[in-house]
Amino acid sequence: MGPLYEDIFCPEREGLAFIGLPWKVVPFPQFQVQARLVARVLSGRGGAGLPGRGDMLAACEERARGLQGAGRAKRHWHMQGAGQWEYNARLLRLCGEGEAGMPSWREHMYQETGRNKRSRPDEYRDQWDDGPLVAEALAEFEEIWAGMEGAGASRGA
Repeated sequence: MGPLYEDIFCPEREGLAFIGLPWKVVPFPQFQVQARLVARVLSGRGGAGLPGRGDMLAACEERARGLQGAGRAKRHWHMQGAGQWEYNARLLRLCGEGEAGMPSWREHMYQETGRNKRSRPDEYRDQWDDGPLVAEALAEFEEIWAGMEGAGASRGA
């Protein structure tokens, strides 16, 4: 599917966007960031402006040349793997959400899961050594939950 600017936006059809095309990624956090960017672009708020059609097409062509030069088959152009973290950070910058990127535990857990899969292909779903990363994830989720409860309380829910 393409050409798509940032694997999302169709330069040929303003307002046409696709969420969820990249693969070999941690899907839901990435798709949430994609959806936030699409919402900001379509609503015209939050500093999420896209370049013009010509610039988007030029960026798509440059990316295609790079992928072809690296020997990547066209059917794998949406495969990200380790490149997903920079991609996510770039989308967050386009959203106007700064340089923070995704929480680091997500990338570390992705890497650890990959190592676990390769070293224990038959048991990786049942045996894992990611306790500290799970603790980081739980701390983040508790913070999100507390913010949601606070927002509900302030609305009178």
